Amino acid sequence: MMVHSLFRLEWNMRAATVVGMISAGGIGQALFDAQQLFHYQEMVWFLIPTWAMIMVTDLINTRVRKHWKVSEVMVL
Repeated sequence: MMVHSLFRLEWNMRAATVVGMISAGGIGQALFDAQQLFHYQEMVWFLIPTWAMIMVTDLINTRVRKHWKVSEVMVL
């Protein structure tokens, strides 16, 4: 259950960023606006926390799977 929850959290963070870029709000909207206004330095500051959150969630997910010896096939 924990592995599936972490997988869904990671997937939702990625999806929220993409959906936000098509005018749904959130960090994706801020990222899109910065890109449209050519504020690339600001855009990087939006990408770094998004990337960090996804990487941390993926790391936790990997460690939980190794600890409980859950294979990728069982997650899907």
